[in-house]
Amino acid sequence: VKITLNFPNEKITPVSLEDSDDGLILVGTEGKGVFVLEKDSVIKHIDAAQGLLSDFIYFLKSAGNDEIWIGTNKGLNKYILSLDRIFAYTDKNGIKGRISKKNTVLLDGNEGLWFGTDQGLMLAKPEFEQNNFIPPFLSINNFKANSIVKDITQAIELNSKENNILVDFKA
Repeated sequence: VKITLNFPNEKITPVSLEDSDDGLILVGTEGKGVFVLEKDSVIKHIDAAQGLLSDFIYFLKSAGNDEIWIGTNKGLNKYILSLDRIFAYTDKNGIKGRISKKNTVLLDGNEGLWFGTDQGLMLAKPEFEQNNFIPPFLSINNFKANSIVKDITQAIELNSKENNILVDFKA
């Protein structure tokens, strides 16, 4: 069976393959992220625009329970197929360094993922995850309409001519 990955005039180099619990095949590539295949069709393309740390894939590893670990040249992601959700593992989760070699990965019997980085051997476990489902706190610092500062402590009504708006915020 030949499967065509749709990037006209571009070379796609598969570097890692993994299957999911439900029979999907994931193809990690050199520079184009991950393709999810069902039988002989591409059903999903996952790349940095969707949240991967990089499009250069070093490994794919199924953890069962609909979860795929994705090692990239810039770090570690976990993709949950059923939720179509990507988690990033960084220094905030205790992961140091960049993944240094392709296919330096082992899933142990305690739901831990061992992998090699330029800072040594690292372990990622589900309890290291931060809950990414909590939206960030949003703070509006300044609001201008037609270059005039508006009082953000009061309700703001704008007329139709006040159509050049600038909002300064933190999230």
